[in-house]
Amino acid sequence: AQVWGDVDRIKKLFAKLRDDGLPATPPMYAWAIRAHVNAMCSRNYETDFRLKNQSPLTYWVDQVTLCYSIYSLVVRRNEEITCQLLDSMLFACVRATILAMEHTPDDTETIMRFERQATELWEKEYDARNITKSVNTHQVYIELLAHQQRVDEAEKIFQDIVLQHNLTPTSRTYETLMFMHLSSGEEGGTARALQYMEAMERSKMPIRGHTLHKFVKINNEAGYKRDMKRRARRIMQAREEYIARQQEGSPFEAPSSTEEAARGEDGGFMAEDSPSAIQSAAATKDTASSPSVVSALAPNPTANYAAPTFVPEASPSEIAASAASTRSEHALKPLPIDPNSTLAWWHNWRRESISKHELFAIEADNGMPRGESDADRRAALLAMGVEPVDQLPDLKRQALLPKLRQEGEVTGALWAMDGGELSYPKDGQGPQGWGVQLWRERKLLQKELQNAIDGKPGSTLPDFSDLGVGARVANDQLAIQDANLKTPSDLADYRKYPNHVYDDGTLKPASEMAHLVSPSSELVWRQEGSDPLSPFKTQQELSLESENSFFEDIKISSKAKIQDAIEAIRRKEEAVSEVVGGTLAKRGKHDYLDKWREMYAHGTLEVPDEPITQFGRVAGGGDGGGLSQSIRSWYKRNQKQPQVASMQATREAHDRRRAEEQVSAISNEET
Repeated sequence: AQVWGDVDRIKKLFAKLRDDGLPATPPMYAWAIRAHVNAMCSRNYETDFRLKNQSPLTYWVDQVTLCYSIYSLVVRRNEEITCQLLDSMLFACVRATILAMEHTPDDTETIMRFERQATELWEKEYDARNITKSVNTHQVYIELLAHQQRVDEAEKIFQDIVLQHNLTPTSRTYETLMFMHLSSGEEGGTARALQYMEAMERSKMPIRGHTLHKFVKINNEAGYKRDMKRRARRIMQAREEYIARQQEGSPFEAPSSTEEAARGEDGGFMAEDSPSAIQSAAATKDTASSPSVVSALAPNPTANYAAPTFVPEASPSEIAASAASTRSEHALKPLPIDPNSTLAWWHNWRRESISKHELFAIEADNGMPRGESDADRRAALLAMGVEPVDQLPDLKRQALLPKLRQEGEVTGALWAMDGGELSYPKDGQGPQGWGVQLWRERKLLQKELQNAIDGKPGSTLPDFSDLGVGARVANDQLAIQDANLKTPSDLADYRKYPNHVYDDGTLKPASEMAHLVSPSSELVWRQEGSDPLSPFKTQQELSLESENSFFEDIKISSKAKIQDAIEAIRRKEEAVSEVVGGTLAKRGKHDYLDKWREMYAHGTLEVPDEPITQFGRVAGGGDGGGLSQSIRSWYKRNQKQPQVASMQATREAHDRRRAEEQVSAISNEET
């Protein structure tokens, strides 16, 4: 997903990672940043911004800010900052700078902002995090320098890679430097790029075909720049010579008359004295003195190629074949047989039939006689002219029967109730009777039916076919026809998940299926819509930021009230420190009802799974069985809290004490 820049897919995968309770690692966040950068690069700026007369600056700033927010999330959690994560951040700033140079070249302020961020990451962040720069880090920054035609700085970084850090540059680094020198338009740029290509070959790096195509394309495109730079240099050189001669006071020499006559009107050679004219004249002289090779090789229009003047001789085999055909024309032929006669029938039988003794006359490869396997019987039927039906020996239809059979039974008890010799059991009473046998078979059939409905592989229930139309009820058959269902599992899913079908009854593809959202997730959803960083946050970070912090509010308020009560009792200043609202035992029910009213207004009210059967207070039981106590116990039971270290230490001490008591009791008994 990060290669294609599919940001929506990345966010879905991060949300699924959080729902499954799996931690996200720094490489995953690096890939998320790369996905946003690749989305920036693959955007069609012509149709999305330029034709709408909009500036892409806001879009770039939002994407880079989101990348920095993802990076700050990892920093805030005190997780390990890897070189890959910093490389992705540097890649984001470099790409934003390059895009700004390509699409908004006049907006120098934006270009400088992005470039300043990239330079700050390159110069300070790696050293601040004590991270060694990798080959990819150098390659990303070289791309920025190459795009800005900072040739000397890029060459210096390349030399640092090889000489100082003793690293092997990637092929991407070589290609970047090659294209930088090609597009520079400087003298010797092409030769320098070819030197880098030779270095690639010496490093045993493959030079791909599209690299050569791009090499030629950039070289041709940079031709105009090279000519303009060359002309500018010549103009500057002529200007310097002119100024120098003016200062020296030496006169300018006019061209001689012979040179003027030798030049044409445009300042070049005359037509007859030009090199091309001299070469063409020499070629004409040579051609006139020598016979024309082209006319000798040209075809003759008067020759008749369709009728050759020679006749090829026949080979001996062709002569023998013609003689045999001549003899066969004069040979005797038997009289025709009437097709309706008995003799014709016997001739046809001898030609098309085969004896049963000849069917398995040839033994198998292992020396065993043929005819035992199903394939041998099929081959025999084909030899006799009978087409075997594929469904006839279908053993999958009999997959239930071995499960119904018990040891020693030829068939299942359900089919042995006709009262014959092999019928078993004889009566319907006792543990071996019909009742127990049929109950067992019914349970087996129910289990197989449930496996087929659940869609488990290897189910013995056949798929829907036209044979069962008369046995099904109308609702099932209509659902099967509307949604084009194939198996009982599809029918069960069609009934269980009505949101997985369109209005016309056809099944949705997997990409269109969406589960119902619980009401308690409405606020979280609303917040995720306004916060683009929410897919990358953990469940704890989301719960801290959301308003659905019921447990935290109750815990904090109760703790504050208890502390206030303790302080008031200690100082005996009840009149000074007024405890508002009482403790949980006094006004707990009314506090909960107020909180519920607030949660209901937000649409995040949660209800216990089991209904509350007792209302009010139980006589003599204090507040133990009341509504507030039952609700409080449900929340306490469902609230998940980690085991505190002190509780763990107390439990270990208790276990140690019990073990010592057992050992002392055993020693006392022995004494």
